[in-house]
Amino acid sequence: MTEGGTVEQHINKIDVELRLTLNHNGQVQTKTVATIPVASALVIQAGEKKVLPFTYELPKSLPVSGHSVHYTFVTRLDIAGGVDHLDEDAVRILPPLPLEKIFVAFEKLGFREKATSRKLKPYGQEFEWFPTEQFKNIVQEIEFFASLEEEGVRLLLEVDVYAGAFGLQEKELKREFFSYIQN
Repeated sequence: MTEGGTVEQHINKIDVELRLTLNHNGQVQTKTVATIPVASALVIQAGEKKVLPFTYELPKSLPVSGHSVHYTFVTRLDIAGGVDHLDEDAVRILPPLPLEKIFVAFEKLGFREKATSRKLKPYGQEFEWFPTEQFKNIVQEIEFFASLEEEGVRLLLEVDVYAGAFGLQEKELKREFFSYIQN
């Protein structure tokens, strides 16, 4: 919603940027994912309230929000002869349904997602899980990369298990799985 100030204002345009902010080892990087035009030239009277609806379909390839992955909508008003105004609103990108079903399956098995999960690596977004119950003395952690494909989800899975005498060593098991999406 746009609300007029104390005088009539001529607005050249209103755009909304979807920004991705990555925080990796204390370094912050911000990238504009998309710029969405909302309105071209318009006039707003003093005290007038205008609602300017817009729609935008998010790319399916966006990383899921998490500890080090954040999104904001930045609304920019280009005001003729005045100070441009911007407003930032946090946006949370949730896992797509096929990935959410995988998260639920891990939770049902007694695993919990680590607070530091969902980091972006050069080859994708990494998800990290730890056991809380029945696998606590067997599995140290599970890490995976998920790739959403038209017919399903491909997981590159790495399971770190305790091995050796008294479980003092670690062994990595790596597998690739494909789960078909059922309609």
